[in-house]
Amino acid sequence: MFKIFLSYFVVAISFLSLTCVPQVLFATEVYFQVIPHTGSSTPTLVEVRIDPQSKKLNVVEGVLKFSGDALADSVIEVENGQSILPIWPTPPEYDNNKKSISFTGGIPNGFDSPGLLFKLRISASRSGDMSISYTDGNAYLNDGKGTKEAIDSEPLTVHVDKVLEPKTKNI
Repeated sequence: MFKIFLSYFVVAISFLSLTCVPQVLFATEVYFQVIPHTGSSTPTLVEVRIDPQSKKLNVVEGVLKFSGDALADSVIEVENGQSILPIWPTPPEYDNNKKSISFTGGIPNGFDSPGLLFKLRISASRSGDMSISYTDGNAYLNDGKGTKEAIDSEPLTVHVDKVLEPKTKNI
């Protein structure tokens, strides 16, 4: 009796593993990449990137939420000029009241390779940690039906250095 129960248990675990793992391994992913500082007077640069895992996507939408002690009195600028998405029905702009960025971008005929969504330039008046997380987002497949594709993302905690004001000389 125990051997029969054990064999059913092994088969059930194997089935669950095979059906769940491919979805996790091949999910579209939004991730963050911190660009190294070039000096103490430069802002922190963070790239928001996407990896479609070889799926052909044509629309990406979502919300980035910010938190942390470095967020107070910080200036967050968004640059989307080098983005893989040339069309922005809702361009990524930082909302200081909500401490978030909402965006919707697309590309005709889609894309299936990793690329840059946009860059964040973070200038802080005090040093500290800042957390950035991607929430409430989806991608849509370029399949003629607009099939929704879930997106995985891990939050990023980055240390933001105080940006020193450039010194000017009075002559």
